[in-house]
Formats: sequence, C-alpha cells, structure tokens
Amino acid sequence: MRMPTSPSPSSTKTHCSTPSSASSADQEPYVTSASKKTRVVIVDDSLVAREMLAQILVSDPGIEVVGQAKDGQEAVEIVARLRPDLITMDIHMPRMDGLKATEQIMAFTPTPILVVSTSVHGEGMGRAFDALTFGALDVIKKPEPRDWADLESIGREVIRKVKILSNV
Repeated sequence: MRMPTSPSPSSTKTHCSTPSSASSADQEPYVTSASKKTRVVIVDDSLVAREMLAQILVSDPGIEVVGQAKDGQEAVEIVARLRPDLITMDIHMPRMDGLKATEQIMAFTPTPILVVSTSVHGEGMGRAFDALTFGALDVIKKPEPRDWADLESIGREVIRKVKILSNV
C-alpha cells in the first residue's frame, strides 16, 4: 500500500545552521524533510488492532512505529520516554482509558493524537467528542473485521491523517 507523495519544492529542504568551528566534512547545510520518518506510538488494548494498525502504518516508508501500549497508563509512560511525532489512541481500555491518557499526555508531553476507535458513531460519538475536547486532533473509525474487504482504502486514509496531523 504505497501512496504517491510529491512534496512541494519549498518543503523539501530546510536550512540548518552549524557552528563555524565544525569542519566542512561535518557540516550538512540542508536536510531533506523527506528523509525524516514520522515516529508513531500505537495505543490500543487489542493486540490484533495494534498489529493491524502497525502493518498499515509501516506499509508507508515515511512512517515508523516506535512503540505500542496496551492501555492509557502505558501510553503516558511510553510517550514521555519516546517523544513520538504522533499517537494513535483507542478510547476504551483497561486501567486508564484513552480520554484520561489524552488529557495527561496533552498536559505533560503535548503530542498530536489521532483517536482510532469504534466509538465514533451512535452512543459512542460523545466520547469521541470528549477526546477532541481533551486535545486529540481528529477521530477515525477503527477498522473492524467487516471492513477488511476495504482495508486498503481505510489504510490509505489512516496514513494520510497520520502524515497531516504529525506536522501540527
């Protein structure tokens, strides 16, 4: 599952200043932003969901899954240690749910959060809005087994949102 990317010419290079005492061999005046991978932590109590999301995300060469957590408490600890570019967060989890984890992460280690949950329609929609209130940037429906026939397009949407939100 590869999505074509064509960064604009102005966004592909960033000027980096280096100390004048550094040798010319050590200096790299430009760093291409395309070479930097988006570092993601996946938070979900379901091992199957974590592995499915990991497979979707690493199918894009610009994304690296640097950690996984099975509940909100683990997420708070891992995010503080790893400092990812983005977190995918489930809402319903044991010990500490995704809402409380989102609130704590945004208070102590602000990081873009994409909620990936089954609670995006019907009765669960209120919890999705709560996640946005606590600081999550967006909510997307977690792929379920009945969605697997359309997993490729769902995967493209997840990757697109991860790339956009990681730059916020």
